[in-house]
Amino acid sequence: MWTAKDTSGNTANATQTVNVVDTTAPKLTPPANVTFEATSLDNNTVPLGNATATDIEPVTITNNASKTFPLGKTTIVWTAKDTSGNTANATQTVLVHDTTAPKLTPPANVTFEATSLDNNTVPLGTPTVTDIEQVTVTNDAPKVFPVGMTTVIWTAKDTSGNTANATQTVLVHDTTAPKLTPPANVTFEAVSVTSNTVPLGNATATDIEPVTITNNASKTFPLGKTTIVWTAKDAAGNISNVTQTVNVVDTTAPKLTPPANVTFEAVSVTSNTVPLGNATATDIEPVTITNNAPSVFQLGKTTVLWTAKDTSGNTANATQTVNVVDTTAPKLTPPANVTFEATSLDNNTVPLGNATATDIEPVTITNNASKTFPLGKTTIVWTAKDAAGNISNVTQTVNVVDTTAPKIIPPHTVIVNATSPTSNQVSIGNATATDNTKVVSITNDAPAVFPFGNTTVTWTAKDVAGNTATSTQLVEVVDHSPPQLTIPSDIVINATSFVTPVSTGQSTATGIIDTSPKITNNSTGLFHIGKTIVQWTAVDKFGNTKSLDQTINVLACGKPESLYNVITGTNNSDTLTGSPVSNLILGLDGNDTIHAGPAGDCIIAGNGDNIIFGGSGNDMIIAGNGNNIIKGSTGNELIYVGTGSNIIQGGTGHNTCYLGNPSADTVVNCQAQKQ
Repeated sequence: MWTAKDTSGNTANATQTVNVVDTTAPKLTPPANVTFEATSLDNNTVPLGNATATDIEPVTITNNASKTFPLGKTTIVWTAKDTSGNTANATQTVLVHDTTAPKLTPPANVTFEATSLDNNTVPLGTPTVTDIEQVTVTNDAPKVFPVGMTTVIWTAKDTSGNTANATQTVLVHDTTAPKLTPPANVTFEAVSVTSNTVPLGNATATDIEPVTITNNASKTFPLGKTTIVWTAKDAAGNISNVTQTVNVVDTTAPKLTPPANVTFEAVSVTSNTVPLGNATATDIEPVTITNNAPSVFQLGKTTVLWTAKDTSGNTANATQTVNVVDTTAPKLTPPANVTFEATSLDNNTVPLGNATATDIEPVTITNNASKTFPLGKTTIVWTAKDAAGNISNVTQTVNVVDTTAPKIIPPHTVIVNATSPTSNQVSIGNATATDNTKVVSITNDAPAVFPFGNTTVTWTAKDVAGNTATSTQLVEVVDHSPPQLTIPSDIVINATSFVTPVSTGQSTATGIIDTSPKITNNSTGLFHIGKTIVQWTAVDKFGNTKSLDQTINVLACGKPESLYNVITGTNNSDTLTGSPVSNLILGLDGNDTIHAGPAGDCIIAGNGDNIIFGGSGNDMIIAGNGNNIIKGSTGNELIYVGTGSNIIQGGTGHNTCYLGNPSADTVVNCQAQKQ
């Protein structure tokens, strides 16, 4: 807006339009051209870079590029446009090319068993190949392969002319052994045990390669079966083995000559040992000659069959005649002479035994013996007669003797109880005896009287022939009597304390044999108030025992304990007080204070420093060893004290004191006496 103003202040306005326009296109610079190695035929993502533009206004840059690019050249148009609509274009070339050879993997190496030396059709397999383009795969393999190693080159070529090569090895080898056929097995009749020349024939073999055939046969063969190993080996070293059996046999029997016929004098009807001689035989093999001859021959003719057998089992037979004849009389052996112990004077049955005879024929044996024999010698004639009537005589002597002692049975063992160490009367009984003839006497050596212990009595029996027999009898004089025991008389005593020492006295004992048996008793020497049984026992050295009882009656102040009310203290310091009835007060040990009751008490204080008060009755006070203080009352007191220093004051009654240590005691109003 334009304004004009004069000096008067008048103004006028007018407008002018100024149009500033942009008609200049931006200056655009595209990215550099791109050469990109293809990863696909038509789908390659290529980094393009960025275009730049300069302008006075903001600029928008675009292009017409696709997201992916095909193989080959592509022109991209870049456009820059400012806000005024001015545009500028520029181009960029994108070259997507393929310079990468295909990736080729050949088939696996092949090992092929040859079926021919040079005309083997081998399946090679199929290679694998990868590429972004179409690929043509070829190889230089021959149609057929020879034996050995062949290298096959595989080639892959894509449409861009990129090529890749890989190799595959084809090994055609021969591992198949030749097929070998041996000659037929041979059986050959032997002409020798070890050196037979045998025609073997020939083995045959088939193989793709030349074959050499050998065998391990020796020049000559022994008798028996021999296994021959045939071997076929081809040029590749493959070996086949087969076997052929050569059996050299001997089927020819030996030539056998038997020994001469034999005539033999019999020594038995059935058991004659005859020397036959020896047969001979010839053969190519060792020959075993046997015969069926028995080990012994019987009377008459026997045909012996001789057999020759070679190691192949071929046999030949021949015969020999053995004639066993008998011209010998029987041989008679009598039983041994018999000495027989008589069982009777003239009627003894004697076992004679049996005679024996040997002959080739059965023999009958007899004798002239009687059924029984008297004492003395008798000759018996034995006769053997065979079936041919041949007779032999021999004699046997039978001697009947009497050397047998009588059989004596003594009386049984006698056991008696002794009545004396040396002079015991014993009834021993009588022995009995038997004899094969007659017993004339039975005696013994028994004494008139028997000592203590064992005595052996010998009994003797004598027969009329003077044979004697002895046996023994045992007489046992034993001591089973208990000892004679004398014990002390029963004792009645007043208690001087809770437990009163009492001397039980002495016992005596004697036995029939043991004059000093051992004497014991169960006394402890100390007795409580009341009756105690002391058992005395005498035991002799034979274990015989005798027991007797002695009664020790300990009274409480001249009376049984049962007549009192019993009050018992402890071994500590006690205070004991009697009841209205008669009391037995037992202080035991300790420093006790004791009060008697009114009915007349028995007070037995133990050892200690005791204080004792008598009652109105007649009391007996027995104090132990200690320093006692005793005071009587109106009753009559009978007081006993021990060895301490005692103070005794009698009461108004009649009092008597028995002192253990008069010089140490103080006594008032009590008639004192020494214990």
